[in-house]
Amino acid sequence: MRVPLLVSWVVLSMLLSTTAWTPPSRQFERILRSDFNTQFEQGGTIPTAIDWPQLGYNAQRTNASPVQVDPPYCYVWKWYEATMPSRAQPVVANGRLFIGSGDGIFYARDAANGAPLWHFAVDTPIRHSAAVWQDVVIFSDHLGSTYGLGVVDGTLRWRQETGSSSTAPLVDTVRAWIYVASSDGRVSALQAHNGALVWQINLNAPVLTTPALSDDGTTLFLGTEQIDAVALNAADGVERWRTRLQGQSLAERYPVVLGDNVYYRSQPLDFFHLLLQEGDRVMDQAGPLLADWDADWALVRNEIVSFLTAQPSKQTFFALDGRSGALQGVAPVLYTYGLNDVAAPPVVHDNALYLAYRARHGIQTDGNAVHVTTKYDAELGRMDPATLDITGLKQRNFPTYNAEFRMTSDENAVLTLSGDLLLVDNWERLGGINLTSRELVAIGNVSNDWPECGPWIPGEPNTIHCGPVGANPFFPLSGRAEDLAYPFPSPRVTEGGIRSGAIVAQDMLYWRVIAGGLAGIAGQQGGNCPSPLVYTETDGVELTLLPTPAPVAVTRSLNDYIEDDLTTPVPFPPADLVSRLNDEIGTLVATNEHLMPLYLQRGFSYSAVWPFDTANPPGPPVISHQSAGNTYWHDPGELLYTLALAYPYLDANLKTQTYEYVVAALARYSPLENLPWSNSARDWLRSGAARESYNVHLRADLNAWPPPAPSISSLYALWLWSKNSGDWSYVTAHWPQAKALFSSRKPAVTDVYANLAGVIGYLRIAQHLGDTAAVDEATQVALAALEDGKDFARYAQSAAEVYLDPRGYSTGLSMPVFWGLTPEVGRYLREQTQGQAIAYITAKEDGDEGVRWWYLTRAGIHGEVGETSFLAPTTAWSHFLAHAYIRQTDQEQLRLWLDRPWGRGDLYSIQKIVATIHAEPSPALVRHTLYAPVISR
Repeated sequence: MRVPLLVSWVVLSMLLSTTAWTPPSRQFERILRSDFNTQFEQGGTIPTAIDWPQLGYNAQRTNASPVQVDPPYCYVWKWYEATMPSRAQPVVANGRLFIGSGDGIFYARDAANGAPLWHFAVDTPIRHSAAVWQDVVIFSDHLGSTYGLGVVDGTLRWRQETGSSSTAPLVDTVRAWIYVASSDGRVSALQAHNGALVWQINLNAPVLTTPALSDDGTTLFLGTEQIDAVALNAADGVERWRTRLQGQSLAERYPVVLGDNVYYRSQPLDFFHLLLQEGDRVMDQAGPLLADWDADWALVRNEIVSFLTAQPSKQTFFALDGRSGALQGVAPVLYTYGLNDVAAPPVVHDNALYLAYRARHGIQTDGNAVHVTTKYDAELGRMDPATLDITGLKQRNFPTYNAEFRMTSDENAVLTLSGDLLLVDNWERLGGINLTSRELVAIGNVSNDWPECGPWIPGEPNTIHCGPVGANPFFPLSGRAEDLAYPFPSPRVTEGGIRSGAIVAQDMLYWRVIAGGLAGIAGQQGGNCPSPLVYTETDGVELTLLPTPAPVAVTRSLNDYIEDDLTTPVPFPPADLVSRLNDEIGTLVATNEHLMPLYLQRGFSYSAVWPFDTANPPGPPVISHQSAGNTYWHDPGELLYTLALAYPYLDANLKTQTYEYVVAALARYSPLENLPWSNSARDWLRSGAARESYNVHLRADLNAWPPPAPSISSLYALWLWSKNSGDWSYVTAHWPQAKALFSSRKPAVTDVYANLAGVIGYLRIAQHLGDTAAVDEATQVALAALEDGKDFARYAQSAAEVYLDPRGYSTGLSMPVFWGLTPEVGRYLREQTQGQAIAYITAKEDGDEGVRWWYLTRAGIHGEVGETSFLAPTTAWSHFLAHAYIRQTDQEQLRLWLDRPWGRGDLYSIQKIVATIHAEPSPALVRHTLYAPVISR
């Protein structure tokens, strides 16, 4: 039972010895040891072949262990506590298992029985796997540090600043170096024993692909979010080659090395259901289905290769010569993955590659498996690296089908190897096939009881099942209170649907499951499985949220929210934030042309875009590709507002460039007019400079109907630009249009809070121009809207119903009620909603469906419903500005939440930097940060 802990703002901490500068809020880490009496002794810790010491087993990321764990299986232990990123594999060395959590705790457990050994806390998510070198375990965190800890007791050996990371470190055992890739583009080589920097380069693009090492140890392979495969000289970081691949992202995965070749997977830009259905059509172009597997595949393979050759943007599997980067041909691999995530890398075994692929015959498709929108499910095959041809695997008693493992065409299947057993981790169950005997192997499944598939009858199994009942259920998802593991810990999913695959070490399997759990599995001894050890809480770990502030008692009149200008520039802004702001604005205006909307594909998602205005009918604009995909930053008013916010903090030359850019932008697409429709000379959707670092091959087919119309919030942008630039000429010349926009939008001002900012901006323009009638009218409208807006619950519900989650849910997790937030409206919501706005923020970041890591650019589906692959840009934007303007979070905390921009001209990123500049400085004491662990012994 967990004992309540005393949390104090004043703590005693030891001074850390570090090889790099320590940010003020990161001066203290806590090393926390449980009272468990460990059997391990110092020394003798060099990992061996029976361990799994780093992601993918070794530096080549082959995901194959020589250790074979044979059936039948039993759970030895289960651990339900930690919110571990779903992309992360645990690592095991010398009887110890290591893994980090999104809540900033790094755990060491006894690999044999799951018992806690020690834990080490940092103030930020740990987003990927660790790695073990001799007696040091290494991991990286989101705020930018890489740590080396003693494997025995968790003592800090070293810490080095390497940049925010969502990748796993790579161990080079020959050089005794560690390689770390960061989301700011840096790649670092460190000495493993002390963390000293050997070399560091910047690839000038986010690196979200974990590195791998060539067989001879001379070349480092990784990928950037420019969709480039990159090879570096491992000795000094000098670039050897760079090859442009296809797709939207190379994140979450890693290159796999076999001989002189290296293999990459990418995330496609097309919606995955379209890809699956398209794959059916491509294969059926081969003609009638032939009964003979090999004969049918010979026909199908040619159709697939021809299709992918003609449409390279549909390729997601790439075979490259590791020496030159040259593509080795087109592999016959159609996309087989749900959620639009990056597909799983192959497994290396016996000089071949094993992978999931699609064919018209196979273990699944010929065995009455459940199909998802397609005819042909994903299959298991062996790829010849010389020809890239694939041979399908067959079970021994084919075509007899059983439920020992199930893999449909849109499941997130990840493969690993245990000796001769090819293990399949596909979301809801773990199974596999013996490559020698061709026997199917049952291992475990998430649950036999799913509340979504009920009803449950006491004493009877579920009368309906989502799938066949499997062996060794991990979680009871029945919903029954007597099931000790239900409800399982929040959040149900942690950082996306990316599967990590089972790992193998020291005669055990270790499996990550859907709800954030981890299990140790061993071969069964005797006739029955004993009850597993179950861990739900680690002694000494308490995760504490920032408390919800009490409602603010105010005597401020509603007129003050109209009259008080909260955008006054800060006289002495932090130099680093100003530099970052200048960099992002400079990249935007350097194009000297219109920036097209950013396009993202994120699985099942709702393509309604912000702001909330269309010409006819009223409602949010919809910009999509065949009813899928999302676009951002199409609105001229939003562009103007963002540049106006930043303008006071730009250097003199950049101010001139920005001013000229704005003048051209206002002439090109006015924030007071509907965006043009079907005008090839003024094609705002498809013509101009790209924001994306990847090729949007389908841009010509994007559709926007009805055409987006100007938002009343544009009037606030026009006021702010005129005030900050000192140039009132545009609003003076277009005042009649501004008045007409105000008049047309006036009846619907109370629909969303952002409209209130537009009324305030209109009133301030009228004051400057001396239009007293307009001032009087706007004042009345503003006061009425301010009074109406006190009913926060109605506004929040309305926004959630307009901007839906995937599959039509209206949870409001991305907080659309705060979209378009300005400082004045933020203060109003803080002071005039009786604490409802502040409580709403806390509610959306806590509990079973809270968006805990909303500030991460690729945070995953941990708080969403339906099927998506990562949080939208609007999520971090709305939560961040709500913290800045409503909760009035201090500057240092906001600084820690600034993540990388989505692309060139990321308007939300720019707004967040300005909000951080305007925030109050931090108190001079040890910080209690949101979701950081506060732990006391």
